[in-house]
Amino acid sequence: MLGRLKALNPLSFITRRFKRGTVASGLVGASIDSDGVALTHITRTAEGSPELEFCEYVPCQHTDQRASVLAELVEQHQLGGANCNLVLRPQDYKLLLIEAPEVPDTEMASAVRWLIKDLVDFPVDSALIDTFYLPDLGTGAQRKMVYVVASKTQDTQVLIDMVRGSGLNLTSIDIIELALRNICALTAEDEIGQGMMYLHPRSSLLVVCRQEGLYLARAITLAIDSLFDKASDNGMSLSPDEQALDSLVLDVQRSLDYYESQLRQTAPANVLIAPTQHKATKLVEHLSANLTVKLKKIDLNELLTCKQELTLEMQAQCFAVIGAALREEGGENAAAS
Repeated sequence: MLGRLKALNPLSFITRRFKRGTVASGLVGASIDSDGVALTHITRTAEGSPELEFCEYVPCQHTDQRASVLAELVEQHQLGGANCNLVLRPQDYKLLLIEAPEVPDTEMASAVRWLIKDLVDFPVDSALIDTFYLPDLGTGAQRKMVYVVASKTQDTQVLIDMVRGSGLNLTSIDIIELALRNICALTAEDEIGQGMMYLHPRSSLLVVCRQEGLYLARAITLAIDSLFDKASDNGMSLSPDEQALDSLVLDVQRSLDYYESQLRQTAPANVLIAPTQHKATKLVEHLSANLTVKLKKIDLNELLTCKQELTLEMQAQCFAVIGAALREEGGENAAAS
């Protein structure tokens, strides 16, 4: 049985002021981006195993319609009052790893604010800041490292207002990196460590997780759309641009080398490939032939008890929100009631 996830809560400073309403069973994951709205609902059995009740994605490129689309989904699935974990869009925040200043945990967010002022491309004085520690590396290092989440206040508040207006009870806010960690924790290989590649149309990520902890998180400069030819007769086929593929291989291998050499950790058992809407067979073959670790495609139907069959397209569209809905309440950093 899956152990209880550590309830890390980036941006908990926002949710601490929310009041709990009527709490429905389980947890809802929500994501609102420039392409559409994704919503999923996960409940837990008496033994703590996750069950996916449903997930749905509604394309919506008009900003003024997203709030009503989310509200309609909540009403349709009778989720009014359900606890919700909102996962932020990649463009709404920066995740940075820095040496932790020697201050009490309660003062950490304030202390790191000015340490990162030259590392983000938006004013740090008005940014929302939260932190969580890099897990113990077991290398005898004297200083702790801390991940810093810096979020754009105005953009984040817009998303918060949409969720609250939909009737959901916003109890926490997460980032994609931790949503991916939650999915990694479902696999047996999590005990010895593994990576995951999340290839998104506009931005991609590589994370390395072990024993429910996030050890490495790297943005991949190459978006997956640049690897595919949209004009092909069969929908999406791998682009012949070998340079783009080689750039992706280099990005991933450098990150894995950093994990081993700088963090002094054993190489992950394998790297999971999150579902994509593209026919990624050739992509996986190319990566497998050029990387030093084993690659595996992931199928959420095999990791979760699902009350609906999840197509490859649905998994790709809802992957991050499913990870967000796997977050468990409780723990030292959980949102206060």
